[in-house]
Amino acid sequence: MANHGCVDWQFSGSDAAEEAAAASLATHTTKLFALCDPHGKPILPPLSESAETSDAAEKAVVKAILCGTGNAYAPSIGLPVAKRAVAEYLNRDLPKKLTTDDVFMTVGCKQAIELAIDILAKPEANILLPAPGFPWDIVRTIYKNLEVRRYDFILENDFEIDFDSIRKMVDENTFAIFIVNPTILMGTPTPKLI
Repeated sequence: MANHGCVDWQFSGSDAAEEAAAASLATHTTKLFALCDPHGKPILPPLSESAETSDAAEKAVVKAILCGTGNAYAPSIGLPVAKRAVAEYLNRDLPKKLTTDDVFMTVGCKQAIELAIDILAKPEANILLPAPGFPWDIVRTIYKNLEVRRYDFILENDFEIDFDSIRKMVDENTFAIFIVNPTILMGTPTPKLI
């Protein structure tokens, strides 16, 4: 006769993965707002304001829908026309020009992070991530057995990245520094020269 009771499978995640999963964006947002002067300069736009989509983006979407050119799955590395547009845009400021073969499109930031870590990580590697950041960044680095180093922002300077702290954390095993621009939560643009 079959045992229909509960089975204790003993599956559990690591302590580090559990800690990463508990670090939600809402937790970091609450901590940041607690540090802000309620009578000072607001760090986020009012809820009544919404970001506007550019006319060019709206027209491109309408054109793709009306002419049927977007009615299929795109190649996993990106549509040739999109890759060409990215290469042309970036080539404006580059002395050595990119081709469409140099451009790899991803489905979003999450996939780009996965690819960057998979391609660049090496044994004994460490990575610098923003604090606060997205929990997925940390989970992915734990999965790859990487040391995570968190860099901070200078609250008194409109949440600018603390580049001095980054310089102190970098060593011969640092393979990447993830910079989100504009910075997470605060919307502060990263200076052009690092």
